Amino acid sequence: TVPPDIGKVWHEKEGPWEGTWTRRGDTNVFDAVWKNPDGTEIRDEVIFESVSDHEIVLFRKGTQGRDRGHLSDDGLKVDNGSAEWFAATDSWSATIEK
Repeated sequence: TVPPDIGKVWHEKEGPWEGTWTRRGDTNVFDAVWKNPDGTEIRDEVIFESVSDHEIVLFRKGTQGRDRGHLSDDGLKVDNGSAEWFAATDSWSATIEK
């Protein structure tokens, strides 16, 4: 099944880390790169799984865990992001380039 319009590039932020997730063509897979202020880089794959009632669910290969977030009405932002490996006070957000 073709996912909803999940855009081409996500600009994601979690704490000091800034992520760029680039979608592979029309698949539901993103090639993700995160950088922190000291220049450390992490690469991983993020897979879009579902969205329902504005809750978007993604699976991150490296951590084998799920990210969840709230997708805005216009589909251009995700906020209140959580992840199974985050501390309760941590969150992530993203802006989506169509």
